[in-house]
Amino acid sequence: MSALVIKNYQGTPLHSEVKKIRQIVFIDEQKVSEELEWDDEDKISTHLVVYQDNKAIASARYYKIGHITYIGRMAVLLDYRRQGVGYLLLKKCIDDIKKTNTQKIIIHAQETVLQFYQQQGFIEKGEKFYEADIAHKKMILELT
Repeated sequence: MSALVIKNYQGTPLHSEVKKIRQIVFIDEQKVSEELEWDDEDKISTHLVVYQDNKAIASARYYKIGHITYIGRMAVLLDYRRQGVGYLLLKKCIDDIKKTNTQKIIIHAQETVLQFYQQQGFIEKGEKFYEADIAHKKMILELT
């Protein structure tokens, strides 16, 4: 795999590369409605995009409320999954968040990828719930 580059984008309008990745992964593949996919948190989030050979292949966002930061909308294009791209993207999110006054990171993880987040130190909290008709679990990474 050639070198990956991760870039930060903030604010509105939502960067076109972020929209493209989320359209493919969440709306097209997972059948999430557009009304649920595009939300107010996009306006307050830092968005990260992973590029390989100048092609956007993954994205995620994070935003902070008080001393808690939320990571979400982690998406890797199908052809690039299981190659460490998601790991690098999550690591970059966590590294950036650690530079702020955050005590914990919360993720609403799809049940199919719980192990991925557990490997990065996240712990499941609470019962299964559904977002966009997809089973999720709340996961927390304590930073203090």
